[in-house]
Amino acid sequence: MKKLRIILVSVFILLLSGQSFSGDLNIGLSDKVNHLIVKNIKGKGQLVSIDKYVASRKIDELRVLDQQDGKKFQYAAIQVNGYLKGIASEHGYCDSGKEENTLWLKFDKKLNIADVQSYLTSSCQESIGSITLLRHDEDLLKIEIEYSKAGEDKKTLYYSSYKPHKGFQQRDQSPE
Repeated sequence: MKKLRIILVSVFILLLSGQSFSGDLNIGLSDKVNHLIVKNIKGKGQLVSIDKYVASRKIDELRVLDQQDGKKFQYAAIQVNGYLKGIASEHGYCDSGKEENTLWLKFDKKLNIADVQSYLTSSCQESIGSITLLRHDEDLLKIEIEYSKAGEDKKTLYYSSYKPHKGFQQRDQSPE
């Protein structure tokens, strides 16, 4: 019995030592403009700027669509929105000027951004509208975001939590 315990403890230690990450990410908005606070399960955190990837002057809302652990990286699919850069008023004109970006973020072990995809999926300024569909199929999350600019073909972003390393895949669709 003692030998069995030693073997089980050894296997457990080997499994833990092989993991690059300790668990899910905790992603939140920072007080610093267009920055996220990204923490792992151990509480280790990083302040991450996404300013160059978003159309918003200041992000007001964050929606975490998915987050997944990989062997060497962690992945997150998020949506952020806020008022357009360059609008003088805090709330635009009658609350207009809201811009939404959908991002796929790839984080390294130190929670720095290793790669990013960013799509402007809703915009008052550029007449872009979108619909976000989240579908759960057992443990698999599928995200479909349809968006289109006035007068152009509809585009659809696809994401699967089964293959988070692929990020969003974009497909063009002809109008029906």
